[in-house]
Amino acid sequence: MHPEKIKMSIGGERLEDVIGRRESDELPVFDAGAFDVEIDEKRGKLRDRKLVSNDLLDLSMPVEEITKHTMRDLIRSIRLVHTSEFECSEVKLFCFIC
Repeated sequence: MHPEKIKMSIGGERLEDVIGRRESDELPVFDAGAFDVEIDEKRGKLRDRKLVSNDLLDLSMPVEEITKHTMRDLIRSIRLVHTSEFECSEVKLFCFIC
């Protein structure tokens, strides 16, 4: 995940402060590459770095009456990257109990 490629409202605001805002102002916006999925370099060259094609998105999550489909935008932002290009923005520590 690349937090700098995700824009959203601050949250935690008083209800009185957000009344009258458009719904689109409250929903997150995902730039291309907001999320990366690491793939094995041995699998070959990447033709299209998208996790899901636009055709598959249209088939599985049609826009129709919905002007902003948050899950569609999130999935569209996921990119495939080779191991050598993969960067993790967060370091997670795990504790294993023996």
